[in-house]
Amino acid sequence: LLFEFKIKILNFFAAVLRHTQKMEFTLATPEKVRFDRAEWPAIQFYKLCRANEIAFPPWHRNTRWTDTDEEQYIENLICFRESAEFELRIRQDTEAPRNGPKRYVYDILSGVNRLTALKKFFSNAMSVSTRNIANEDAPEDHRVMYCSLTPPQREVIKNIRVSVRIYDEDTPEEHLKRLFLTRNMGKPVSSCEIIHSMTDHPLVDRIIIPIDQQFLSASRDLAS
Repeated sequence: LLFEFKIKILNFFAAVLRHTQKMEFTLATPEKVRFDRAEWPAIQFYKLCRANEIAFPPWHRNTRWTDTDEEQYIENLICFRESAEFELRIRQDTEAPRNGPKRYVYDILSGVNRLTALKKFFSNAMSVSTRNIANEDAPEDHRVMYCSLTPPQREVIKNIRVSVRIYDEDTPEEHLKRLFLTRNMGKPVSSCEIIHSMTDHPLVDRIIIPIDQQFLSASRDLAS
């Protein structure tokens, strides 16, 4: 009963924010939001994760893909070179030592599930169907990990090009939050996620975030 009451509180705050802010799911005008486009080798995402150079904004979603979703993404990437564009914001690492060299990290804005799939695949935490990536005559249940592929296969796969959109460091935070909500329209975004991406009011820290930390996973399931 207490849990249901807290969920109602979250839904109420989300409804109020939607009404009062009259949010438009659009980015700022092009002259205010600057970004570059690039194509990275697939292995680059894994390298950035290993180097702790990928950061997750506090208002971002958690992963929602199942193991099957992740496997299908990797297999489509290998077979058809298909991947939606990643969106990142480059910024200076505020946690780096003050006396050391400047260090930059990438905030991931769009592509958390795809990033997780790539990380699992290149770290040999996921297997894929050999039939889908190498041999159509192979048994359907024959599965391999990245480390089990031949060196030529690994070389080809790790260099598959993936499109990336990189926003400047000075991109306003409010625009990044709008980008997050725009990319997730029609998806089961929970009330907690809506609130986090729409306001930084102190009330959020005092009331919403403690509830979020305890019940966010369950509220996502309800929102689904």
